[in-house]
Amino acid sequence: MGKPTCDKCRTDEFVYLESYIPPTYRRDGTVATLGEVAYTCTHCEDFSAHSVPVTWTPPGWYLG
Repeated sequence: MGKPTCDKCRTDEFVYLESYIPPTYRRDGTVATLGEVAYTCTHCEDFSAHSVPVTWTPPGWYLG
């Protein structure tokens, strides 16, 4: 779990986000499920998908 970064290139410079599912919360405000992200590195073409910390959102993301 961590922010989207290519494991091969060791950077997020070439990351192209395929999808992002924001975290869900319970009524009491606690986290029910973590956010999920899927992405491809446009430099080496490696694909990855995993959970992301609740503090991470895609650049420019706005839920409202």
